[in-house]
Amino acid sequence: MGLQSFERALGNMVDSVFSRSSRSSTIRPVELGRRLLREMDDHRSVDVKGRRIVPNSFTFHLSPRDHAGFAEIEHALIHELGEAAREYARDENYHFVGPVSVEIVVDNALKPGRFGIASHLREGSVAGVSYEPAPSAPAPAAPVYTDDQSFAIVEAPQVVDPFAAAAAPPAPVAPPPVHADPAPAAPAATAIPANPDRLGSSVGRLQLPSGERVTVGHRLVSIGRLPECTVSLNDPNVSRRHAEIRPGSELTIVDLGSTNGTKVNGLRIDGERVLVDGDIISLGSSHLRFEASSASA
Repeated sequence: MGLQSFERALGNMVDSVFSRSSRSSTIRPVELGRRLLREMDDHRSVDVKGRRIVPNSFTFHLSPRDHAGFAEIEHALIHELGEAAREYARDENYHFVGPVSVEIVVDNALKPGRFGIASHLREGSVAGVSYEPAPSAPAPAAPVYTDDQSFAIVEAPQVVDPFAAAAAPPAPVAPPPVHADPAPAAPAATAIPANPDRLGSSVGRLQLPSGERVTVGHRLVSIGRLPECTVSLNDPNVSRRHAEIRPGSELTIVDLGSTNGTKVNGLRIDGERVLVDGDIISLGSSHLRFEASSASA
């Protein structure tokens, strides 16, 4: 089901339930539903398994008058908004990292008719979906409001602090096991490796702004705003095809002529740059941390 048809279905469903109860509010419930779905579209990302991950925790900020207009139906409204998020995720093949939660809070700084929304990824157990946990869970970004009476512009749901990430010690790597050779064996023919591209190649992982990690080194990894990029970033300051990480005896990052350039540890690169463990890669307003690992990982 497309976004427009889904909004129509949501509008008919919500308005029929809440038409009498929310007359004292200057915001229609369907506007909250549309903003929630748009939030999922705006902040989707791709995990290491190629799944499209979207926020699953949403907090709406309403003025005292608008909140009072929804007071009698708040629990039902929260339930319907959660159901709308889950149905839309099924239709669009989106995935959550945990259960969907919706909260409505009062913001005395808001005028009637204006509302804000803050969203973030909140880990939890979802049947049939397994994700590598993020190293930390920053608090959701505060909503930013505009004069638009229907929608509010919000900050990105989660951004990894590059300085905190750089300060974290790398995880210890276990030494390779040593196997005793009980007796000399007859020389055997040289085996052909299953994946010769991996021979002599450095490997590592990229920690994304969402906290997920993507393995790099076995293939060329493209980074940009396009959905078909290996790492797709929902950042208006990132070019459609911004940079590449190229495999080899050393992993190198190459800027692809992006508008805002690519930085490593705060310094803009010219051409390409060899990556080392702990490097912070900055593209637009997004920061990714490179973690080196052994070639057999």
